Amino acid sequence: MRNYLFILSGIGSGGSSESLYVYLSKLSKTNCRIHLIAPYISSERMYAKFKDLNIDIEIIDCGQFHSFQASVTPFYKMLLEFIKYLLNKDKLFKYIKNKSIDVVHLNSSCLSHLLKPIAINFKIPIFVFVRELILNKSDNYHIGNMHRKNIIKWATRIICISENEARFFCNCKNLSVIYNPFLIKKDPILKEESNLKKVFRIIMIGQFSYNKAHHIFLKSVRYFINKNPELAKDCKFIILGVPKNKNVSKVIFFKRKNIRLLNLFYENLENLDLKDHIEVYEYTQYPEKFISEADLLNSI
Repeated sequence: MRNYLFILSGIGSGGSSESLYVYLSKLSKTNCRIHLIAPYISSERMYAKFKDLNIDIEIIDCGQFHSFQASVTPFYKMLLEFIKYLLNKDKLFKYIKNKSIDVVHLNSSCLSHLLKPIAINFKIPIFVFVRELILNKSDNYHIGNMHRKNIIKWATRIICISENEARFFCNCKNLSVIYNPFLIKKDPILKEESNLKKVFRIIMIGQFSYNKAHHIFLKSVRYFINKNPELAKDCKFIILGVPKNKNVSKVIFFKRKNIRLLNLFYENLENLDLKDHIEVYEYTQYPEKFISEADLLNSI
């Protein structure tokens, strides 16, 4: 029996854990043993789903360095993340050895600093799932360049979730593009009602940040309505993941630049006269209902 280890950036309710669950639910039916390592658990629901697959789960935090659309690790946190690696790397290596791991799968580019030490200490294949659009110019500390160099040099196989993420590895022969899998059950009654009402649901879903361009999506909707007023009458636009204005002051960790972005978003919503055309919902750990209702999904 082969042992597969998946190292996650966290067990949460986002697309990373959800799509991995779909993949592992199939892999668990084969003749193999699956192991998960993550620095934390933020979703008990997701943790329970993994446990239901009879997966061995261990909490080991070896640090992570972000360089993608929604997050760039600030300078003051880099030392902390490096200390986490120094404190826990031996625990990680011991786990790989004791469990006789045959294949390691890093489930995020922010874990690329683990590639070299694992490759040197263990002669086993290492797969890297690049789920994020790595920044190679716009982060001040060149973390994205570090990720790219580490992944190209040490990864046995590079897997990206779309051609967008793959463009930074376009000359690599060991590159594959595999889109995120999701298990969404369409409600036939809902679909029938949708057809009767002739409503075409267009949903945008993604973490709220400047690079995700929620404010630009508003302009796109207004352009579509102006150019196709008759067609737009049959369309329903929904944006999922935008905080409410009144709740921002209660979230002490909400970055100041995101507060400015949030104000810009609601200003655009008002100025473009889109309040009657777009429904805005806050972040939810249960997006399945929204996704199941979608006719067109823009996941960013």
